[in-house]
Amino acid sequence: MSYLISKPRSHEQLDLDYFLEWPPQLWRRPFLFATGGDNGLQDFAGMRVLDFGCRYGRMCCLFGIFGASVIGVDIDAEAVERARAEVKKHHLEHRVTILHTHGDVRHLKKSSFDIVFTKSVLYYRKNLDEILGQLHAVLRPKGRVIFIENYLGSRFEAKIRRHLFHRQWMNSVDDYVGIRKAQLPIFNKWFENLQFQSFWRICCVLTGTRRNSASNFL
Repeated sequence: MSYLISKPRSHEQLDLDYFLEWPPQLWRRPFLFATGGDNGLQDFAGMRVLDFGCRYGRMCCLFGIFGASVIGVDIDAEAVERARAEVKKHHLEHRVTILHTHGDVRHLKKSSFDIVFTKSVLYYRKNLDEILGQLHAVLRPKGRVIFIENYLGSRFEAKIRRHLFHRQWMNSVDDYVGIRKAQLPIFNKWFENLQFQSFWRICCVLTGTRRNSASNFL
């Protein structure tokens, strides 16, 4: 069953599950929690959003529909082309730009975004501290981060995850990385007012605001 949300200043309704792209039974609740739901999405009006790891661009388009100016970046050239086609499909060329990158955002203008968003991107980054530093740099003062990520639970939970979702690429539980609570000090180094919430011990949400400067926790 689809989850419908109201399009701003319109009686038209949108299928949120389409834009989430990944299985909605896993990602819908974390997304609504992170953004405040239907009403919270209104807060994107007039915002400049970076979607880091935008994949096929559907979340970029959703933010654009809700009034944001969006830059989506991804390392996968094929995904970038599909994302650009998605932007054209929704006639959002004036609001959404998709860029092919090499897995970083060093080429983007510093202090230029109000919100940095990720979905299922940071959990496998071995250079997490470095990339969070780059995301910190492109945020404006008091800019917000919304990270919706895969969560690393116990080895038993990883076995269940492999059996239910990831048989195609997980040869063993060690193939799965995932965000873990031990990494929270790395996030706290770059972002304050940090909030962490796990969902079913499969997904997690981290939100916060840009620190004026990196802390020296580590």
